[in-house]
Amino acid sequence: IALVQAARDPARAASLVTSEMERGPVQRDAAMSVLREWAARDADGAARWASQFPDSSVREQAKAELARAARLRQ
Repeated sequence: IALVQAARDPARAASLVTSEMERGPVQRDAAMSVLREWAARDADGAARWASQFPDSSVREQAKAELARAARLRQ
């Protein structure tokens, strides 16, 4: 659901992932999927959201995803 929402409204999808999903691997995977979709449209917005992740390992994974997205845009 979050990934489909991310195609229309990434910020809303991000909110869904963070507020409606239980923490754990499924939430992490959903967050990375939303982040990739968001980064393809608005890298700065995606980066701002990723910087708010409370778990440092998730923030690091998000940074890697953002870097990968930036390489694909080139």
